[in-house]
Amino acid sequence: MVDNPISGHTAGTNDGLRDGDHILSPSLTNIYEGLHGNGVLLAHDTAYGDTNRNNPAVLPGAISAGAAAHQVLIKACSVVLDGIPYTIDNGAGGDLTIDLTDELTAGSAFLAGTTATPLLTTKECLFVILATSLGAKWVQTTPVTAGTGNYADIAGSIADSYLKMHVVSAASNKQSLVLGVVRAVFNGSAAAANDLDLTLSEFNDKRVFIRPSPFYLSPVTTGAIGATTHVNSHTILEDVHVAGGAGQEGDFGANGVMWLSYNEVDNLPNLYFSAKDGSNRHTHLLGPNRIQAYTGAAHQLFTFDEAQVFIYTPSGAINLNPTGTFPPGHTVIVSATTNAVTFDTAGLNSAVAASTAVMFTYDGTNWKRLMVSSSVSTTSHGATGLVQLSDGSGGFTSDAKLFWTAGSSTFTVNGKLTVTGLIDPTGLELTPVGANPGGTAANTLWMDTGASNALKHGANTVLNSASSVADLSDVTAAGSGSIISGAERTKLNAIEASADVTDEANIKAALSGTLSAISTATVAAGDLVFVRDVDDSNNVKTVSASSIGGLGGGGGSTTAIVDGDADTKVDVEVSADADTIVMHTVGVERVVIDTNVNLGVDVDIVFEGSAANVHETTLTVTNPDADRTITLPNLTGTVALTSQIPTTPAIYDNSGTPAFTSGITKAEVLTLINVEDNADVTDATNVASAGAVMAGNPIPFVPANAALWVAPPPPTLTIAIERLAAAVVGGHSGPVA
Repeated sequence: MVDNPISGHTAGTNDGLRDGDHILSPSLTNIYEGLHGNGVLLAHDTAYGDTNRNNPAVLPGAISAGAAAHQVLIKACSVVLDGIPYTIDNGAGGDLTIDLTDELTAGSAFLAGTTATPLLTTKECLFVILATSLGAKWVQTTPVTAGTGNYADIAGSIADSYLKMHVVSAASNKQSLVLGVVRAVFNGSAAAANDLDLTLSEFNDKRVFIRPSPFYLSPVTTGAIGATTHVNSHTILEDVHVAGGAGQEGDFGANGVMWLSYNEVDNLPNLYFSAKDGSNRHTHLLGPNRIQAYTGAAHQLFTFDEAQVFIYTPSGAINLNPTGTFPPGHTVIVSATTNAVTFDTAGLNSAVAASTAVMFTYDGTNWKRLMVSSSVSTTSHGATGLVQLSDGSGGFTSDAKLFWTAGSSTFTVNGKLTVTGLIDPTGLELTPVGANPGGTAANTLWMDTGASNALKHGANTVLNSASSVADLSDVTAAGSGSIISGAERTKLNAIEASADVTDEANIKAALSGTLSAISTATVAAGDLVFVRDVDDSNNVKTVSASSIGGLGGGGGSTTAIVDGDADTKVDVEVSADADTIVMHTVGVERVVIDTNVNLGVDVDIVFEGSAANVHETTLTVTNPDADRTITLPNLTGTVALTSQIPTTPAIYDNSGTPAFTSGITKAEVLTLINVEDNADVTDATNVASAGAVMAGNPIPFVPANAALWVAPPPPTLTIAIERLAAAVVGGHSGPVA
């Protein structure tokens, strides 16, 4: 909708400023805020081509319903409060959503020092949406019963809370602006987050916009409208009413003031500014910067609000002098083209020579000469590419021996180039000549055409990779074409290419011939011996003689391995990672130690015992006709021999006493096998099965065999078993005693 941007406030749907409209107090208080300079900065006001500049609902600061029933959406905006701009947004430049929730609820945007009241059935209230220095806030009015002619009011302490901001201790800026007023009614099915039970039914715009630009100035004059009588100083401006009577002088105090008026000399419009500088007040010219051209021969005067740039082409030498009052910092530029111009003859008395320009500045007491520049503009001299040189008179000259060639990017100096410092070229190109061209020949680097363009330093040739050894003068065979003699060359030719005295092949070759020239040595523990380490890529290394002796004969002791008839040997890991030790006698493996200890043919284990004598114990095996395994148990004890096991073993009771010293027969064993596990001859069930009765049984029992009778039970199971066995062995058929 295309509307006046402020029409949402002045001609709203629910309230406005039209005759007969319902009006709320923020409509009046915001007028005063706007007059005070507080309001929403509306960039659309000065963007005349923006399509939204006449759409109030999308302009900065507009309020509308949020995503939830208790939320208000505020269009991102910048507001001026007490002369300071503040941003109201979501922290990232976007629109802001605020929650109308209880003051104790996290995220509530209530204004500090105010409270919130949940709505009850038939109740309604207003929420005043504010822009403050602390961001967007709200205050709630006292709920009232909804009905015709019954309105919630923004009165008393509720209005004071944001108009005074006295309850907001965190805000040092106590000014605020009302963005809008929201009407809320009771919500009987409010969500848990909507803890005030709200339905937002009306949104009333209360924004006031401020427009800081464009800034319009009407000319200040002591005459009628259209007059150009000047007011070009603060004293004239303060005294504009003095003509009406004494005592009407104005007083700017410490305030600054800016105004538009006319200068005194030619009645041209100027912009003036006045401010106190310490105890003094000055009036400054802000603009425009005018240029004054002069071609005559008369001396000239100027005031502070005339031209600031003087371009003089006088017919003779003239003076240019300031007159009247000038503020500190006032600056002028004087350019003299044909004749000299003398500036401030009564003070600085500075001559501006012809073809120069000078900048002068007033420091509040005296004029100062700041900058001098030539005002002469000359054309280049000579042909294209010639380097321009000063002619000493402000112009240019050139020399054909000094030029730049653009096509080849070369700089030519056709003559001697004297450099007092270092040069840093990427390359140096020399033209061969037939004679040393230097002024000091010994110091000259040049290329000699008479010596195959050899590079020379003075008279001496500089050697390079293409030079001949004949050019050398400090070797034995100088001039012979060789540096070393023939004998020396023969010696070098006999050396193997890339010779290496530690190379394994060289060592083998050195040891493969006769060793008669090598003297015999007595081996000591610290002597070193070459070995080939098969575990390290067959690298040749050295080991000590003592470490070799430690491989046998006592694990590192001095005892050596001695084989008198050369038929015994010990092999330790004959191949890489074999992890074996093999002992041979007469070429036959006798013992092999790897994962197991393997004994060869006809090898027994012989134990000497605790003392060495002629008696030993031999552990041997009968020649196996298949793989056999004998396992020793995981127990401590003595292994018995078959000769130690009796043919009729004795049976012992649990105390270790023989129960049957003469043994037990097979039939007796079978009888015991048929005895019940955990047998108890005193058990009533067992007794009854046997056709007997328990002694002392309180229930009379007639057994099947009345002749049987059981005596009181024996004290131990051992005794019971002995009695039963005796009865079985003796063929006893009566009661067991």
